[in-house]
Amino acid sequence: FNQKQPETLLKEIKNPSDVLFAIKQNGEFVIWETRKDALSVKLQIHDKQGNYISNQKITFSKPRKNWRETYMDGNDKIYSIYLEDKKLELYSWN
Repeated sequence: FNQKQPETLLKEIKNPSDVLFAIKQNGEFVIWETRKDALSVKLQIHDKQGNYISNQKITFSKPRKNWRETYMDGNDKIYSIYLEDKKLELYSWN
């Protein structure tokens, strides 16, 4: 935290709708790419050096406007929160 300059540039994200989603335990990182269909997102997985490895697509069963947050826990498991009427539902992804 005492460094004044970043150590290494890993990846330049050129599309403003793509954001860093998570950093996995093994050092790989995941970029969240919003899909135009409003029912899915694509997670781009990159290695520690910033090289693309693969994709994972999450397809939501209902329109995304009610999906509040999607998280990755410390074990690289993905969860989403869905708001319906007056309750929250928590889903896990395989």
